Amino acid sequence: MISAEALKALEVPLPSHATQQRIVQAAALAEQEQTLLARIATLRWWGVNQANALLFAGSWPSHLAFDGAHLWVTIPGDNRVAKLRASDGALLGSYATGLGPRGVAFDGLRIWVANNTDGTVTRLLASDGSLLGTVAVGAGAHGVAFDGSSVWVTNNTPAGGNSVTRLAPTGAVLGTYPVGTNPVGVAFDGTDVWIANEGSGSLTRLSGVDGALVGTYPMPGAPYGVAFDGEFIWVSNGTSNTGVKVQRSDGAVVASAPTGNAPKGVVFDGEALWVPAYNDGVVTKVRASDAAVLGTINVGLQAWGAAFDGASVYVAVGSANSVRKL
Repeated sequence: MISAEALKALEVPLPSHATQQRIVQAAALAEQEQTLLARIATLRWWGVNQANALLFAGSWPSHLAFDGAHLWVTIPGDNRVAKLRASDGALLGSYATGLGPRGVAFDGLRIWVANNTDGTVTRLLASDGSLLGTVAVGAGAHGVAFDGSSVWVTNNTPAGGNSVTRLAPTGAVLGTYPVGTNPVGVAFDGTDVWIANEGSGSLTRLSGVDGALVGTYPMPGAPYGVAFDGEFIWVSNGTSNTGVKVQRSDGAVVASAPTGNAPKGVVFDGEALWVPAYNDGVVTKVRASDAAVLGTINVGLQAWGAAFDGASVYVAVGSANSVRKL
């Protein structure tokens, strides 16, 4: 679909050859927009942005998302989400959410926040943080992912049905699909949606088209975070304290790397995976090609969510009430 901006280029009558040129330009703009949405959906920010250091203090920050220019940080201690400018770390706003905000995602226009305590999702306009609406999903709403057109939210308690809810851009519920026990992390690979089931020690793969079950695969431990590196799925696993590389074709674990104690979020920077560990406050950097550990960094206890802005990795550190740039 050609956007309103692209169509506007065709509004003024022009000679035939110029009109044809505008049509070509409009089609190119539409293609660029689709490419951008695909990049947003798979979190492929590497090579996009160069940002400076930032340090943000909030009451127990947990999860992060990057919108191309800003970091969005959920603050469960305040029931808010904060917007920070990536270039200089300036706090541009703090916006009310539901109770116990956790996962957060950007869809190219809106910010979606999963509220764990009241089982809702808050929709905000990314440009100014204005509230667009609140949607009831399931008890224990936790992880959020965008697939290029829809938003997927994990509901991680039995009361929430141990399920994933799919939402339209308007917030309308498109469907709710059963997965494993205590689903938390969720990621999109360009085709399908992958869900980490912490309670049942498994990884669920659903069709991004209709939510149909594609497969369920055992994981070594209690899986939490999920990320896609362009070829493989990576999963952080508590109890076994590992980050594992998963083959998409059959869900087989093809490599494993040791992490800190109780790894949580996982993010890919174009070459390596970064895995924060909640209990001992270290972040492990793992090379994607061979799962070699490239280093560990101490950031502080309760290291949780992570995001990449095209230049740097940021980690939410609950004990320090801050977001740390690595």
